[in-house]
Amino acid sequence: MTMTTLGDYFQEVADYMCEGSVELLLHLLKTTAGRRYLTCDEPLLFALTYMPHSLKMPAPLEELAEGADSEVGVISMSEFHWDLCE
Repeated sequence: MTMTTLGDYFQEVADYMCEGSVELLLHLLKTTAGRRYLTCDEPLLFALTYMPHSLKMPAPLEELAEGADSEVGVISMSEFHWDLCE
């Protein structure tokens, strides 16, 4: 099983929508029209763009589940979540 990272995801979006240019992707995300274009059919990019606070860990997982490890403020997604976005 291969773990997808946000960097891999951004590269995939850039490959599909910006002819492989991450720089163009970042430029488009800085404009209203660009954000609308990019997030129209990309629910994960929409969430990362408009509500990243909802994707970040609010507290260390150790407080929620014994033995779990995470950092506060880190975006963490399981394979299940990646599958839903695909």
